[in-house]
Amino acid sequence: MAFEARRETDGFAPWVVRLHENQRIIGWGGLYIDPFDPDWGPEIGYFFHPDVWGQGLASELAGLAIDYARTQTALTTLTAFAHPENASSAKLLTKLGFSHVGFVRNMRRDHFRLILSHV
Repeated sequence: MAFEARRETDGFAPWVVRLHENQRIIGWGGLYIDPFDPDWGPEIGYFFHPDVWGQGLASELAGLAIDYARTQTALTTLTAFAHPENASSAKLLTKLGFSHVGFVRNMRRDHFRLILSHV
């Protein structure tokens, strides 16, 4: 509810991800500003049920969110975080053009940043 409340203010909020064939909710994510820690600014995030890991869904969702940020907003930078033990997520963020900024000790996560170029 807190994320959705920001949609009106920010113009974006995370999406729910459903399987096409049966509409089962399998995750959520996209572009958002964390309502509990907004100082990080606009972020890309994704969370999926383990049953669907390894199917390219995080890549698809993050790619759509980045495209949305570039074409539908005036944002210039996106942030993302990954747990250090989640090598797949860090690899995906790098593949999408994010640069590793450093480790945020109090969050116990690696911090990534993407500079957007608007066309």
